[in-house]
Amino acid sequence: MGASVRIRILGVGMGPQHVTPEVAAALRTVDYVLAAEKSDDDRL
Repeated sequence: MGASVRIRILGVGMGPQHVTPEVAAALRTVDYVLAAEKSDDDRL
């Protein structure tokens, strides 16, 4: 068996002022970050 993998899904707002201390701490512990880009036709 290989090493275990932890996946975190973190919510971040539109700028650095929207990053909570908990999210900042989690980001410092990861090896990779994937970020989605919101587009003009995104209904969210």
